[in-house]
Amino acid sequence: MEITAVAVEDLESKGIGLLQNELKLTTKGDAFPDTYGVCIGRYDKETGVYQSFFSKDEEAGNTYYFDEYRKKCNLVKKHRNIVSRKEGYKERTVIDYYVMYDIKESSKGRPTELEEHVDNDICMNGHFICEYELLFVCEGATRRLVVEYSSNNIPMYKFIAELEDDIEEALELEEECEETNPFKNVFSVSDYDNYHEITMFDEFGMNHDIEFARATELMAMLVSVRLLSCTFVETKEK
Repeated sequence: MEITAVAVEDLESKGIGLLQNELKLTTKGDAFPDTYGVCIGRYDKETGVYQSFFSKDEEAGNTYYFDEYRKKCNLVKKHRNIVSRKEGYKERTVIDYYVMYDIKESSKGRPTELEEHVDNDICMNGHFICEYELLFVCEGATRRLVVEYSSNNIPMYKFIAELEDDIEEALELEEECEETNPFKNVFSVSDYDNYHEITMFDEFGMNHDIEFARATELMAMLVSVRLLSCTFVETKEK
């Protein structure tokens, strides 16, 4: 699917002219991150040398544009170790610099519904359609699922109590589970026996396949459930 990444800062106002405020990205399937980072350069902590990833800098043999973005933007740094094949697989410590974008389609920026919610009272003349956001995390990676849930008198705490059973059904039946199951087609089968995977993303948009064997393991990664919308649908009289 196609998603839109919106720059955290107004890049076009910086007067540098390379990076745009909006990027169109394509993902495999329906999973996508909350944020996305464009790596524009690197600092080698051992040699003290800066390296630009802009083609214009590479052609000119300098780091002009990389330097301009470092001066004018709040870049996010990532410290990591890399292995250089050219140096006999020597390990080096570097700092990568990222320009950050928010994903427009992510539910991260949507407000929590505060005016309407479902309670335990039975509605005789209709039902509620709710949107819930489920946030799963594992070692810095995240995955948000926005699911639609219809009910008459099932409040959010009861919806949460049903999630473990929904996961177990999705793991057991996979594509044959009911369409109303919020985890239908969310998991993939791992290369290891009796394991499944859910795709999560780090802050730079890199995907990570997180393995789990049981529904309880995935439920332990659930850190937030939010109500995004709640609409009452009145039953039409025949």
